[in-house]
Amino acid sequence: HFGMLNVILKSGRERTHSVVDLMEGVRKEAVALLTSLGATSVVLERMLEGPPVGADVDLKIQSPLWEMSAEIARRIRKELAGHDGIADIRDNYSRQKQFMEITVDEARAGELGLDQNDLVMAVQAAFHGMTVATYNRGDESEDVKLKYPASYRRDFTDLMNLRLAVPSRGGVPLKDVARVRLVPGFQNIYHYNGKETVRVTASIRDVRARPKGISGFLANLTGEKMTAVKANRIAGDFFRRIRKDYPGARLVSGGLQDETNESLRDLGKAAGMAIFLIFFILCLQFNSFTQPFIIMVTIPFATLGVLVGLLVTGNPLTFVTLIGLLTLAGIVVNDSLVLIDFINRYRRDHPGRLYLAIVQACRVRMRPIILTSLTTIFGLAPMAFGLGGKSIFWAPLATAIMWGLAFSTLLILSMVPAYYAILKDIDDLLHRRKRPGAETWAEIDAAFNDLVTETRGKG
Repeated sequence: HFGMLNVILKSGRERTHSVVDLMEGVRKEAVALLTSLGATSVVLERMLEGPPVGADVDLKIQSPLWEMSAEIARRIRKELAGHDGIADIRDNYSRQKQFMEITVDEARAGELGLDQNDLVMAVQAAFHGMTVATYNRGDESEDVKLKYPASYRRDFTDLMNLRLAVPSRGGVPLKDVARVRLVPGFQNIYHYNGKETVRVTASIRDVRARPKGISGFLANLTGEKMTAVKANRIAGDFFRRIRKDYPGARLVSGGLQDETNESLRDLGKAAGMAIFLIFFILCLQFNSFTQPFIIMVTIPFATLGVLVGLLVTGNPLTFVTLIGLLTLAGIVVNDSLVLIDFINRYRRDHPGRLYLAIVQACRVRMRPIILTSLTTIFGLAPMAFGLGGKSIFWAPLATAIMWGLAFSTLLILSMVPAYYAILKDIDDLLHRRKRPGAETWAEIDAAFNDLVTETRGKG
């Protein structure tokens, strides 16, 4: 039998402790209380947003003998229990379920003219019921079953005294022709790829105080913090050490790690396709293979901003954050696109004025680029900072986009013009071309002074 208790907490702004801290605070007392009331297994889980997922750690053990798999599972459970951050360790090898085993005395049954099928039918009819008719009610039909009254099938003694119909002797109790006893058994046997399998599952919990700032962020990246991937690696290393004692045994890691790996593979394919399509469209737009590279280099700028944002806000680097980074790749190219497009159009109208075109592009396009980015950043700020309630699912996504866009905007205005000029100089050098009608430094200086004056005036 299973029971479930859901605890709904107040919003984060109305309490001083996090969900994880509250769970760890009541875990020991809750397990002790429920165990004293007869519970055989107690699991505390956090209700997460999004689609349901499996256990954090899900290990599948297969071997020639199921009992051998159970022994391996017991040793792995003991190994995992020795590491902080791994809780609710359990397996599905349980013989606590009791079954009735009926052993027929074939000699005695033969004397009475009974066989094993007769006994099975009699027990099933008396306790489970036998369909004797069907009752039709409108479009629905219900079976009418005939079985013993509840007062005659309450305990083990009632089964022993079950009367079997024998034509020559009337009724004979079941205990005269069979031996009935309670034996431990398995409620279900789990199969994986068609083979009997023992599963070991566990959940991950952070029992240590989580450091803030750069130390906490680096702990999340370097693996100092217990994760599902690290727990699976611990179990895998331990199994390789003991595998020589169990010939033919194998261990399959799963759970959250499997789902994460599959999601990362799908995300990697989506990211590759997105970058290819962005590059392809830019090539068509500029009729060039080199200028799209200038725009694509802005994506690492956004990645730098995402990492800094996660460091400052204390948010972890999660799968949702990676989705935000992929979304950001399609946003940040817009700023570079309008900047390079202006430079190209200015150069067509003023041949040979490369540096002047770059300065004019920054002067004319700086305000639209900054304002466009600010509107997006301010729109995401309430979600990122949790104004009105913080979501652990959407806050990292908004943080990634907001900080990545802020950093990329500042770096685009300074780095993209420089990259454009460098690529043009390299192209001229390779083709041994001289820039016709080169602009004078006085023109460039005047345009740059106008840019500085406008910037100070806006400030």
